[in-house]
Amino acid sequence: MPGASRRGYFNHIAHQARRENASPNFSYQPSYMRHDPATILLYRPVNQQELDLIAAANWLAFPPRLPEQSIFYPALNQEYAAQIVRDQNVSFYGAGYVLRFAIDADYAAQFPVQSVGNRQHDELWVPAEELAEFNQHIVGQIEVIAVFQ
Repeated sequence: MPGASRRGYFNHIAHQARRENASPNFSYQPSYMRHDPATILLYRPVNQQELDLIAAANWLAFPPRLPEQSIFYPALNQEYAAQIVRDQNVSFYGAGYVLRFAIDADYAAQFPVQSVGNRQHDELWVPAEELAEFNQHIVGQIEVIAVFQ
């Protein structure tokens, strides 16, 4: 996706995410997530071990990928992240969490969006070696928005 059209796509996703935040399903939305058009919201399904590492980083960063994990792939919508947790994390780990975080939209625009099913199954693909820099572009804290057991 060329730079200009990719930014347009992320602006669309940011608008969609802001509408999702208006849903009564969310009891707390930090103001930077509700009002900052320069960020987009992303969602990450995690297990307890990864959640503990994120908590140890004061909810500001994702841990480095394991050697066999070459891509960090947050979901572009909450429903898809929840589906991953329900279908994979709960059966394998016994529990799972959906995290939400905001990231600078201009920075995120450099990473390809991959559809791994239908359009609802879109992911942002960040090479593992770029995760430390990616973490520096997270705006605010990472938050747990759903728990599945």
